[in-house]
Amino acid sequence: MERSVEAETEIRVAFARARRVLLEDPGAVFSEFRNPGAQRDRRFLVELAVTLGAGASAHQEVEVLLGIARTTDAGFELPLRWGPTGRERLFPRFIGQLTLSEVRTGTRLALSGSYTVPLGSIGRFGDGVVGHRLARRSLKTLADLLGHRLQAEVERRLASCPPDRGATYPTVEKHDHSEFYVG
Repeated sequence: MERSVEAETEIRVAFARARRVLLEDPGAVFSEFRNPGAQRDRRFLVELAVTLGAGASAHQEVEVLLGIARTTDAGFELPLRWGPTGRERLFPRFIGQLTLSEVRTGTRLALSGSYTVPLGSIGRFGDGVVGHRLARRSLKTLADLLGHRLQAEVERRLASCPPDRGATYPTVEKHDHSEFYVG
């Protein structure tokens, strides 16, 4: 059984800068540690977490595999999927996309897709009772984390090369690219 789920967050950085970071260095957003092999393979380990209440939380490491980025009418889309790195039968797998779109205050980052409910009929019952709410919360926590990392990386890049006062900068025209465009 598959269930749809989505979550979003907004960050206060320009869409073009956020897009550039995801195209040039997705590891800065998806991974806590720099790993050239993971960057090349577009595979990153991410910890999903969800607060259960009363101070309890659940954590599961997943391997995220990124697809080919593409420009859309809404902005920018990066297909992705993930699955647990341990206890594969107990935890769901996810297939979806990360979407960036321009908003008045900066950039909206959205995660949307579907997850497979594990454990057959027992899993379907648990998903109906509380599992789907936990999946939404977990995805929201991840969206917030990715948004925070993306904003921090954009700000780090801006701080490392401040603009020359009085210099003029060329403008970049927006071009539509095929789904194979990566930069």
